[in-house]
Amino acid sequence: MNILIIELKSGGHYPIYLRWIAEGAIRYGHNVIVAASHRCLSHPHISTLKDEHPDLKWLIVDNEHVKPGLFRSLSPSLHYELGHHANLKQIFRRARQQYEIDQVFVPYIDSLFKGVALFGSPFGSVSWSGIMMRGSFHFKDMGIQAPNTSFGWIKKQIFLRALGIPTLKHVYTIDESLYQYMSTALPSLSHSSIRYLPDPVEIRGSITRSEARRQLGIPEDVPLVLVYGGLMPRKGILSLIRAVTENGACSQMHVLLAGKQGRRLEVQLESDEHVATLKAQGRLHELKYFIKSEEECCVFRAADIVWVGYEGHFWMSGVLVLAGIMDVPVIGCSEGVIGWWIRNHHVGICFQSPSSASIGEALRKLITEKSSFGDPERAASFARDHSIAHAQEVLFSEGSSDRVGSTCIAGMACQRNPL
Repeated sequence: MNILIIELKSGGHYPIYLRWIAEGAIRYGHNVIVAASHRCLSHPHISTLKDEHPDLKWLIVDNEHVKPGLFRSLSPSLHYELGHHANLKQIFRRARQQYEIDQVFVPYIDSLFKGVALFGSPFGSVSWSGIMMRGSFHFKDMGIQAPNTSFGWIKKQIFLRALGIPTLKHVYTIDESLYQYMSTALPSLSHSSIRYLPDPVEIRGSITRSEARRQLGIPEDVPLVLVYGGLMPRKGILSLIRAVTENGACSQMHVLLAGKQGRRLEVQLESDEHVATLKAQGRLHELKYFIKSEEECCVFRAADIVWVGYEGHFWMSGVLVLAGIMDVPVIGCSEGVIGWWIRNHHVGICFQSPSSASIGEALRKLITEKSSFGDPERAASFARDHSIAHAQEVLFSEGSSDRVGSTCIAGMACQRNPL
């Protein structure tokens, strides 16, 4: 089978998803054509994909961002989504001129729903599937705290209309709360169109805490908070650093920033007095580069707490899952899917506001009550359910009907149908 995978974004988790999706399709015997932007090709994960799979076919596209045109007078979000639909339609036509396409896979399907609801599939009569990462219409019913939930009914109707497109085979969601909602509110759809895909992450290697601290140059006897991934202002790093410097209970606490820093964050860190204080005290440690897979184990093993107190982010986080696999408790805001996940899986503590006092109290409780959050069996279950191999099986294995694992809804078999 010839599968066209389209990914136009080049930052964040998008290239990472593209790599394991393409590798999974190849692993299960499919011929893969990848449509991606020039910027995406320069990402380390995509460079590795190209090196390890030289027979992979590529379609290079330059329209990573929606160009001004027909929809410029509409709202920015609608302009983007309808323009994105038009872009994918054009890319699909280009691909069909060069290759025979049997199926299409869109790693990030969220931006397509409005366009599909209005204009139908951009892929003609060819069947297609994709991964939904940022649904929000279920938030109110699931008790998930987030602003602007008043349009949930409209978003739900758009989603359901898109699901009615005959060529849309499956929508995979990494949001367990959305799958639970669909399974309860619309159980027939949960078995026909909606599939739960545990957010796939992996940590390779093995290292002791002492060795990890030694490699990083961090004292073994101090509590350490890890902030991991692509680092930018919205990850709430300044709020964390201010809490650590202003609270007496955190006076011995160190912070590790592990990941490539965006320029805006670098400017903020250079000018913030609390950052300067933490650096002067030798309590701020930075790895200012893309963390390779073999280094992930080291930074998570060294940590006592993982920070997921992101600002304005109301959806799932791979860092949250990585912490669960490594059995390291997390601290995060009470809002969004992250807050829901922390509470439902008992993997850490939520703070109610981004104030230094609230964050500082949550940090203190995590350090003093850390043992109550440890659960090796749960961590092992997370590792199985959220492995990349498992995700590839969910998407591409013909006829597999095993349960997804502990993250399934009780009493409900989670079918693993391909694409």
